[in-house]
Amino acid sequence: MVMPMPEKSNHGFSLLGKRSLVLSHIPMFMAPHQAQVFLEVGLSTTDGSDPVKTYLDDQKQTKATAYVLVSDPLVLPTLAPDAKTPLRTFTGKLYRGAWPFDDLAKAPVVIPALTVKVTRAIFYRSFVNAAALKELTYYCFQTPETTYLAHVITRPPDFYQILSAHVAGLAAKAQQGIVELKFSKVANTMANKLKPKQETSAVTDNRRVQVQTKAELIYDDDPKHLGESMPAKK
Repeated sequence: MVMPMPEKSNHGFSLLGKRSLVLSHIPMFMAPHQAQVFLEVGLSTTDGSDPVKTYLDDQKQTKATAYVLVSDPLVLPTLAPDAKTPLRTFTGKLYRGAWPFDDLAKAPVVIPALTVKVTRAIFYRSFVNAAALKELTYYCFQTPETTYLAHVITRPPDFYQILSAHVAGLAAKAQQGIVELKFSKVANTMANKLKPKQETSAVTDNRRVQVQTKAELIYDDDPKHLGESMPAKK
């Protein structure tokens, strides 16, 4: 049965990277935000200013580490790599701070209007009705700047976590797409989440790889955050 496409909605994305920018959709256990999406993007503005410079300058001045891009209304599945009618350009605002904001109207705006161009749609997966995972599992994807590990989300209770890492032994396809790393015999619980500067091993495509995590970039295990509403659609 073909599921109907969701209506347009605002969506929040964590902005990661400096030279190679990545957007990670902020997942929630409520429609239409029940999906993990990773995009490599470029940013531009209509006034001719350099939004990447503005973003990096803001980081230097404020020492902030969390930035959230809130899109104007869009249909999330159209950002999938294999979308029938792919969306590869959209608009939004960039905020400083971690989601959720107590009051979006009062949240610090870094760039009030920008255009996002999707240079690589890395991954899309809906976790509606997903089965709970027994083993700790992470998505692994790479940009020219960073290797990322993102915890695979299935159902409550769960957690949103992304780390930078070094992974030795990955197949070539991981350079363009995404692979799953399964940490054998490690229960998929918050208590067992990967930690910064941890050395361990995982299995992907029937091969064992060595994992050395670096920094924890995002972590949220608050069920109220993963179920909180986004701004109303315009």
